[in-house]
Amino acid sequence: MDPKAIAEQFKEGGWKTYAAGIAMVLWAGAGVYLGVHGPDSAVGFFTAGLGLIGVRHKMDSLTVPKEVLDKLKEK
Repeated sequence: MDPKAIAEQFKEGGWKTYAAGIAMVLWAGAGVYLGVHGPDSAVGFFTAGLGLIGVRHKMDSLTVPKEVLDKLKEK
């Protein structure tokens, strides 16, 4: 098992952002269930978690246009 290969799999994969978003969504439900915070805070955690997941998903689908890459290679 090569640690470099494992690190390359997770490099820029966004897994930490997805994990944080999922954790926030889970904390929203668990916090209300355990009585740590109220439903108003849970809505905030839930919305923030979904927003974080949505932003990361959008970042995965962004690409740099070919024209920009060609101009960068010229310089």
